[in-house]
Amino acid sequence: MPTVAFESARVAARALTSLNRSEAERRARTAYAIATGERWSGRAEAVRAEFSLPREEHPSSTTGGSGRTTYTGGFDRERLAALQEVSAAASRVLDPRLLGRKALEEVIRILAAERAFLFLIDEETGALTPELGRDANGNDLSELTGYTTSLVDMVARTGKAQVVTGTEEGAALGAESVVLHGLRSILIAPLKLKEKMLGVIYLDSRVAKGIFSDTDLDILRALTGVVGSALETARAAERAIKAQAAEQAAQASAELANSLQRAGERIAAPVEKAAVLEQLVLSAGRDGGVLPADLALLLPNASVPVLDPESPFAGVAGDAPAEVREQLTDVSSWAAFPLRATDGDLGLLVLASADPQISLADSLAVGSTLVVQGMTAYDRASAFEQIRALAVVDELTQLNNRRRFFEIATRDLEAAQRQGRPLIGMMMDIDHFKRVNDTYGHPTGDDVIREVARRLAAQVRTTDVIGRYGGEEFAVLQQGDDPELELAERLRACVAESPIPTRTGPLEITISVGVAHLGPADADVAALLARADQGLYKAKQDGRNRVGFTSP
Repeated sequence: MPTVAFESARVAARALTSLNRSEAERRARTAYAIATGERWSGRAEAVRAEFSLPREEHPSSTTGGSGRTTYTGGFDRERLAALQEVSAAASRVLDPRLLGRKALEEVIRILAAERAFLFLIDEETGALTPELGRDANGNDLSELTGYTTSLVDMVARTGKAQVVTGTEEGAALGAESVVLHGLRSILIAPLKLKEKMLGVIYLDSRVAKGIFSDTDLDILRALTGVVGSALETARAAERAIKAQAAEQAAQASAELANSLQRAGERIAAPVEKAAVLEQLVLSAGRDGGVLPADLALLLPNASVPVLDPESPFAGVAGDAPAEVREQLTDVSSWAAFPLRATDGDLGLLVLASADPQISLADSLAVGSTLVVQGMTAYDRASAFEQIRALAVVDELTQLNNRRRFFEIATRDLEAAQRQGRPLIGMMMDIDHFKRVNDTYGHPTGDDVIREVARRLAAQVRTTDVIGRYGGEEFAVLQQGDDPELELAERLRACVAESPIPTRTGPLEITISVGVAHLGPADADVAALLARADQGLYKAKQDGRNRVGFTSP
């Protein structure tokens, strides 16, 4: 059980503090990893403070095939899965309320909340009003009560998310309902599209496992970015369909809605930004079934005169852009739509028609809806790119993170076992790193870790694997044999050969290295690195700044 494992590791760390500081720190890090993995934020912070451990950027847990919890990864896969679910709903659903319900379901599932509420800002009055609520059993809540009004209003006013853990913190923030209803934890995040406030998502929990953390806040931020864009898309589609319905028969409105839905599904399907833009252009023209345009172009550099860069505009044949006239000789009317994504302006989507009976000025509302769908999908693709990077790269060092290191190393180890090839595992640890943090502060400690990682990465070959194992520890999987341990010695020497530049001045830093050759008893990467860790422990005992070796 996690509780037993946590307490065993913490008690062992305390017992070893005066006997073996290095081993005590290892046991303390184990307790900290279990606490953060189980999202026991209070216990994690207590262990970190007691043993002066570095704070993990995004600690989390994953569950292996055996059903046991391990602490080697992040929530990145869950983030992607949740984003995909909400984005898929956004491509199919043009009803804001249905989309909100789907978003709350995903938020409750991934963050293990008991309840989730959606508040939206009324477009006419500007007031924040309760829209809907869901519980962990998948039921709609008929009444939205028992939530912290003061915190919800504060998040809507400031645009800053809030995490509240425990009744004492809630009381300090003036949240009376936290105390009144005994809520263990609350998580509130704004729904935004660029700088426009759309509403607020509120989560709460009374159970111990529902204590939310900063990692949960990161996940919720990733979700609310997509949800906010998707809700605005649904609203824009709703407005466009209503406007069109006022002028056309009900059948024509239904056909338009179906066309927009099909186009939205095509645009939302790719996960690469370039592919999203390609689908947007293809969907905009007559062949896409949405707008009566004979030509659709994406102009990255908006050379067309624009009166209002925020809004679509239409023109007539005489002032059509040169790029349009080159491809459509008999231009009758044209329209342009600014493409404004979260990370910048992408240019203009320009449409043109040669039919004198068609005025594209009449299609600005529908075209704007299509563009909003396209920019929503583009922002989602950008979020996917960012989360993919987080899923494989350690943010501080830009090395493989621990989960990615194990994925690649496992593949290489299995290949070496099948083919009978030699393989070497190494564990490295910065000597006296706690002293650096205690003396100069954690920002300087980050400078040390970053530069050590850069020097180590410069020594390994492209066929080898290097990653940040955690804190000040690094791991390497070396292909081939190396009887003289030349690579291990180079890794040690490259750190010790010159001072490490930091914001507080150059520091003399060394590392210790543990080495183990792949043996018949090494069933997996963890077993190989465990033996390498024994060599690291020996190097530390022998005086540090040296290489320790463990025989198979």
